Amino acid sequence: MERTKKLKFNLLDVIIIIVAIALITGLVIRFNLADRIINSEQQARVTFLVSGIRTDTVDESLLEGDIFYCKKFNGQFGELIDRDQFKVSPAKQLLDNEQGIAVESKLDYRSDVVGYIKATGRFDDERGFLADGVNQIAPGGEYEIHSSHRSMIITVLSVDPVE
Repeated sequence: MERTKKLKFNLLDVIIIIVAIALITGLVIRFNLADRIINSEQQARVTFLVSGIRTDTVDESLLEGDIFYCKKFNGQFGELIDRDQFKVSPAKQLLDNEQGIAVESKLDYRSDVVGYIKATGRFDDERGFLADGVNQIAPGGEYEIHSSHRSMIITVLSVDPVE
């Protein structure tokens, strides 16, 4: 005669199921997975400064529509936009004079450029703008970015939502 095993639910099984549900809930809350699913992607206009770029390469290095990638988070940073609104000024640096006082000096053949990149991600109440929903782009942050034309280090001046 063949015996059939009956499945019994005991207290240990119930505890394991409750712990598993709690772990999954904790992961969803910790990594804001619910927000990522609910919130659609948003566009941001990132104002940046690149300092000391060679003056004769500004026009060929910063082309509207170029896609820039970020070395820091190994992904797309955004697309160069509004090229006609870029502000180009002579590059400056601080040097000590004979008395040890810092004096502003212009760098020959170098420029500082304030420009704009359109980035895709989402705005988070606590962390600001997150590129690809994960990587923070914040004012004051320095990022090494590159396109097919240029590699440079930028300082983010502001991040504003695109309406």
